[in-house]
Amino acid sequence: MKLNKKTKLIIAFSTISLTDIILLLIIFFLLSSSFVTNTGIKVKLPKSSSAKNINKKFITVSINDRKEFFINGNIVSYNELEPLLSKQIQDKKISKILLKADKELKLDFIIQVIDIIKSAGAEDVIISTISKKNEV
Repeated sequence: MKLNKKTKLIIAFSTISLTDIILLLIIFFLLSSSFVTNTGIKVKLPKSSSAKNINKKFITVSINDRKEFFINGNIVSYNELEPLLSKQIQDKKISKILLKADKELKLDFIIQVIDIIKSAGAEDVIISTISKKNEV
């Protein structure tokens, strides 16, 4: 007796392995992508009832409560402040400076910094504040 062995070709697509691959790709892209984080400089700005939002181009000078200086987010020393600021004013042709000074700093120190900014060639120094309406 002869048995016919007919082999049927089973055509089936396994989606289980496909979902594993997609999951691994998602995990890979999530881990390898860079997230934009605002690392900002922590400065507690003083409050003002007449504070306004401004949308003009400025060079930003920030001073935190540890008296660390930042020009447009880049840390600089006290001695480097004037020459680097002067270079930025000349390169960018922007003579308006936005000063973000921590509210815990003494007024005398802030006036010294404003004098340095003015001697670097700045025409206007604008002191940044936050609106009293934004209190948390």
